Amino acid sequence: SEFMADDIASKLCSFQLSDRESSAIDIASADINLSAADCSRSLMGKIISQKRANLIGLRRAVTQIWHTKGPITVKEISPNFFQFVFSDEADKTKVSNGIGWAFENQFLVLRDWKEDISPENPEFSEMDMWVQAWNLPLNWVSTEVGLKISKAFQSTKDVQIPQGGFLAGKCIRLLVSVDLTQPMLRCASIKLESKSLLVHFKYEKLISLCYYYGMLGHIDKNCNKRAIDISDGTLKEGLYGDWMKAQEFPYFASSSLVATSSPFNHFSSPSQRISIKGNNPIVNLAQSTPAPNSPNPSDSNHVSPSQAKLSEPIHTDSPPDNSIPFTSHIHLMECDKPINHSKHMEAPSPKFSISLGNKKKKILQTICNNLRVGDCWDSVEPVGRSGGLFICWSSETKVINIIKHPFCLEVEFWDDDKASICWGIFIYASTDNQIRKQQWSHLILAKPKWGNNWFLGGDLNDILIQQEKKGGRNRSPSSFLPLLDFVSNMGMLEIPMEGHPFTWGNNRDAEGYVEKKLDRIFGSLSWNTLYPNATVHNIFK
Repeated sequence: SEFMADDIASKLCSFQLSDRESSAIDIASADINLSAADCSRSLMGKIISQKRANLIGLRRAVTQIWHTKGPITVKEISPNFFQFVFSDEADKTKVSNGIGWAFENQFLVLRDWKEDISPENPEFSEMDMWVQAWNLPLNWVSTEVGLKISKAFQSTKDVQIPQGGFLAGKCIRLLVSVDLTQPMLRCASIKLESKSLLVHFKYEKLISLCYYYGMLGHIDKNCNKRAIDISDGTLKEGLYGDWMKAQEFPYFASSSLVATSSPFNHFSSPSQRISIKGNNPIVNLAQSTPAPNSPNPSDSNHVSPSQAKLSEPIHTDSPPDNSIPFTSHIHLMECDKPINHSKHMEAPSPKFSISLGNKKKKILQTICNNLRVGDCWDSVEPVGRSGGLFICWSSETKVINIIKHPFCLEVEFWDDDKASICWGIFIYASTDNQIRKQQWSHLILAKPKWGNNWFLGGDLNDILIQQEKKGGRNRSPSSFLPLLDFVSNMGMLEIPMEGHPFTWGNNRDAEGYVEKKLDRIFGSLSWNTLYPNATVHNIFK
């Protein structure tokens, strides 16, 4: 078992020390100047999770995300408690003031370093979040009412009254400090003279919420209280749920105008707000980095949504100078090996299905007819006994362009609901490590043309951590680095997957059986903002 440093110190104080052990060693102030300087440029971070975070993954993620002028040193002080040492004070200030963060779908709370700081300190028991207050009469939607409603929380930093778009007149947005030691507030009772009502709360960027107990940092299947209540026969389901997650919109306005200065603010237009403490609004970037600007629909290489040919897919091969050559006989998993995994991603719009394996065209057309998508499908042809790629989409989805590669399909489409161009990248990565690295390089080079709104997924034929494999031999830590580097360089967030935790099995008996999470879907920051409730349903098993 692991001991914290202070636990060991307390234990040693109870011992009778020898003369050599009790003899004090003098140190001078000059001896600690360098360490003190490092600490003064440090932020301490606590990840709110029962699962231990991966130091290597965290180090690579923050280096990619924060875009600092100088290097960052990340040290693990204790499980899920880290020190981030900045070489530049301005970098530290930018990160500290600009954004609230999450890593691997768990909140990361950042605080300035101070002596004797520890994860048990009170400042790590609260976190800023945007909360929407709903169920208010139109004439009650005001800044003053918002300020009073926000008293239900620890403290208030911002109040916004949306003036346009879907949220206009329907809710009040509050930037408040949430108590992490208590279940999330679901509602508050308010009263005006003889009239009273319940205001219900919806939380923006809400992740890792226990739907049984309402606590952050774990989900209901890992809830100790739920296990106790099951054994006691006092189980009460449905007290918390998805209805506490807010649907978010990138454009909003509120009651009074102040400038926003956060360098990481992902909203495309300045917002109007009343500032309580002058803090910038938090934006949960998780493991993502801002993507390039979206392609302009008016550019010559894009199709306007009003043009008739948008209703039909256009099939093109990628230009030779934009692709990396691959040998066709090794880019896909051999189909004579058991492949019993597939899944589809659900989002508000559009919907794509992925099916991996060797499918002949007539079978694919039959499948499409059964799905009532007609000719709205495409594929990468199988080579010999190697598999292929097949995608299909609803007839309402306006596909602009499909770029084919031996291991992936890049699909450009227009989203009417969001009035923007999006990309879906469907991949079937090689089982060969070197070929797979080339494929990752190809996708990194292709990323700029996708703009802001894109998702990428399919069979990656690799895993990120040892826990994504069950059975067989353990892998060396260094073997995970190529995929970790790829995810970090792409600046993408994994879309939560529901169902069985593994997506592939080798169909062997008992001791020889191995399962892995080879398939997954990632989304850009902007995609996750547009579709905050998107999930991946794993139908393996």
